[in-house]
Amino acid sequence: MLDAIKAILSFDQVEISYPLKKLEIGEFCFLGNAERISELFELPLKNVYIWHIKSGLLPVSYNEMERWSLDAEPGNHWIISERDFDFNRFISSSHNIVLWNPTKLSRWIGDSVLSGKIMANKIEKSENKTYRTISPNEKIEQNISVFRPQINPKIWLSQRGLDISNIVPILLEAKLWNVLGIIKGPDNNTEEGKWEVLEDPWSNEIKLFNNESDLIYAPSLRVVSPELRNWNDKDTFLKKLIKILDIKRRDKKLVDDNTMVKSILVEKWKFQPQSASLNHKQIFFPAWIIENTGKKILNGLNGHTYDLPNSFVGT
Repeated sequence: MLDAIKAILSFDQVEISYPLKKLEIGEFCFLGNAERISELFELPLKNVYIWHIKSGLLPVSYNEMERWSLDAEPGNHWIISERDFDFNRFISSSHNIVLWNPTKLSRWIGDSVLSGKIMANKIEKSENKTYRTISPNEKIEQNISVFRPQINPKIWLSQRGLDISNIVPILLEAKLWNVLGIIKGPDNNTEEGKWEVLEDPWSNEIKLFNNESDLIYAPSLRVVSPELRNWNDKDTFLKKLIKILDIKRRDKKLVDDNTMVKSILVEKWKFQPQSASLNHKQIFFPAWIIENTGKKILNGLNGHTYDLPNSFVGT
């Protein structure tokens, strides 16, 4: 987890002066001093001491904080903890302290993965995961992918004059289908084909997928599934496949000099749904739950918003 924190800070161009020797005060590990911090972090902007507390069974107590404050330098301090705190606020006359608990840390790392700053598979090698899955029954496999986000939720809200309130990164469930089948042309000529088809239950459409560079590894964030009625049944799915897999092509003719030329005639090749072999895997869209006047889902690909499904149980 510490490597992930350092990677995000580096990506955001936070220059840290690291100590020559490892410095610890109890469970507080000193990472270094940052001369400047980006405004995005909502922290003091200059001369910030950064600390990390690794995971443990018990929350950080007020007494632990007091012991730390006796040895820590006066000034601005940012404490990133993988353990909860058993208090809401720590008051010190000589320290300006910003505390990040595991929930805050999870959201920060989740946003960083969804924005492509860091890769989730690197984080998953850590002993202690700070990501939360949607339910005790669901676990995301390591080879599952999510699309790269195309919007920044804070900018999206600002452009619409909306207050930036609570923003929680999530994943929206979709399906990536592997389709094997036959297309039939003139004179009953046939060809076998293989396609990848994306089923998007949030916009109720399917489309061909052919750009894996748009994908990153899916972090173990909360997954929100659509209502069951939004998925296509097999018959409906096959009918939609016909519309996107039927093709038109110009026939090639052999001429006298033994070269192939394209005919001016356009031939129609039709997908044969009865020949289809279908299997699918999960794939995800980046998204956020935004809390303003109410809770909405913001799709990180197209900026569309949706109501939360009835099956959704909020945190």
